[in-house]
Amino acid sequence: MERELWDAPTAIPPDALLTRIGVDSHHHSNREAREEEFARRGLDAFRDVASVSPESPITVLDFGCGSGRILRWWAHERPADTIVGCDIHEASIDWMRTKYPERVRLFVNSEVPPLPEEDDTFNVIYCGSVFSHLTDWAAWLLELLRVLKPGGTLVASIHGRGFWQLGVAGSRGVPWDDDGTGIIVERAGESFHTSWGPAVYVSEWWLRRHWGAAMNIIEFHSTGFGLPDDRERGQGWVVGRKRPGVLPSPETIAAASDDPRELPAALRALDLAYDEIALVHIPEVRRLWHAVQESSKVWEDLAAAREELEAVRASTGDRWSDAVTNVVRRIRKRRAS
Repeated sequence: MERELWDAPTAIPPDALLTRIGVDSHHHSNREAREEEFARRGLDAFRDVASVSPESPITVLDFGCGSGRILRWWAHERPADTIVGCDIHEASIDWMRTKYPERVRLFVNSEVPPLPEEDDTFNVIYCGSVFSHLTDWAAWLLELLRVLKPGGTLVASIHGRGFWQLGVAGSRGVPWDDDGTGIIVERAGESFHTSWGPAVYVSEWWLRRHWGAAMNIIEFHSTGFGLPDDRERGQGWVVGRKRPGVLPSPETIAAASDDPRELPAALRALDLAYDEIALVHIPEVRRLWHAVQESSKVWEDLAAAREELEAVRASTGDRWSDAVTNVVRRIRKRRAS
């Protein structure tokens, strides 16, 4: 990437914040490569979102802005727009507040609705890598539609077939199945503060049935979000438009539709969840239990050593030296066995 593309008015975030969005030293060995990846990903995703957005000036919300991967380009390329960004990660927002001009409003949102925004506020709301991790998707979808103006545009990236092979089931050879997939949750219960949270996969038919119950689906792309040179991989993305009128309830849009694929897809999702427990989580629990048992043996050795050393604390000369040597030998022998 040409260096001038990094001339957006904000610095690249520190590695701790880059790692949180998947730009880490495991995949990009040096800092320059990580900076380039962050800048390229953000610029390409911004161009996708901007391509389906109205002309400036508009009011925009980056929901789940992270450390500004997309927002930095929006602020640079569309300075006439009113820009708001929010995220649950306080450290990312704190860092952004030191780098962005005051015209970009930033805040930390909670993990559950509502947002501290009035109804019908934004012309465009975009969410990069948010609904791909939200299990409480219905409540948040309706909350975003609440603060979106009638006729406003919602753009969200999703996990679908382009990300499937990176997940728990896909990585062990389970094929992607469009008709057999409704919504599938992997790594359920993982925290957003210590990991990327759960991974949520959806199919086009399911999204049109459920998200389409709350808004008009304008575009659906199964892969290729922010990947102009390789549209056949990566996250999918959906473009929706808010309808006038009263929004439905979360229960209404989450309820099973009359599509005949609903029940088989739900049963398949349940089977995959059982497989994940059996093949991933139970072995991990066993490994941790074994580690705890080994740690207990070490603590027993240390306790015995402490008692013996205390018994000869008042001794001097060879007796003290011999006691220490004997204890160390016994611990080493125990650990070697």
